[in-house]
Amino acid sequence: MAIVMVDEQQHHHHHQQQQPISAAIGPIEMQQSAEVSTSSSTIEAAPLEAKDEPPAPYQFDPNDEFYLAPPTCQFLHYRDAAVVVGIVEILLLTGTFFTAMNYYAGSRLVGVWAPLLVASVLCIAIGTTVSMIYGIRHEQPQMLWPQIYFLKVEICLLMAGAVFSISCMCMGIEATNMIFSHFISVPQMELNFGPIWPFNLAIVSFSGAALGIWFDVIVRGCLDYLLDKEYFAQGPQPIQIGECFGTAEGRRENERQTDE
Repeated sequence: MAIVMVDEQQHHHHHQQQQPISAAIGPIEMQQSAEVSTSSSTIEAAPLEAKDEPPAPYQFDPNDEFYLAPPTCQFLHYRDAAVVVGIVEILLLTGTFFTAMNYYAGSRLVGVWAPLLVASVLCIAIGTTVSMIYGIRHEQPQMLWPQIYFLKVEICLLMAGAVFSISCMCMGIEATNMIFSHFISVPQMELNFGPIWPFNLAIVSFSGAALGIWFDVIVRGCLDYLLDKEYFAQGPQPIQIGECFGTAEGRRENERQTDE
């Protein structure tokens, strides 16, 4: 009997300990349910945002500000700047040719190879410039590639000449005179351009290469302009899914669009 009374007292004490826990959990559950209902009502009451309208299709403008050549401080359009570049290139090469002829016929500073080399470069420049102007006038971008490749050759030759001159000068005056004596008259070079004439040749070569890079940037900009104009003149082109992703699903989707 005593054991039964002790068990009842322990059970009553354990029940009293559980009541505060249940009493504490009850308000928390009520608060959570209230928050859930409040957030649900907020979500239901939130209006749906209207979708933005699709942008208008792009209209190509050949006289857009984007096609003003930055190398000309945006004073000239790429198509006009490229023509000016071709004319300036021919004028500079013509002046170089007459200078080489003067040094050959007058003071014998250079050999006959100098005017012949400049004359060959001048003839090629005239041909590539005429091709470029024809391509710009008749909107044929492929006609600009000869001028671009020729400018690259000129830039490489001028850079190589500058590096060669500086390298020879670094080896000493005797080595420089021995190397250049096969091409020019060293005493005449010292008389006309001073004792540091290899450095002067390097400066001229670097300046010509920088000018060639400037020309190349303008002609490439004109090429991009003509390609853009040709692309937009063809109208909107459908996206070829199979070509973009190269997957079997893409090819099947491409065939389905073609059949439709």
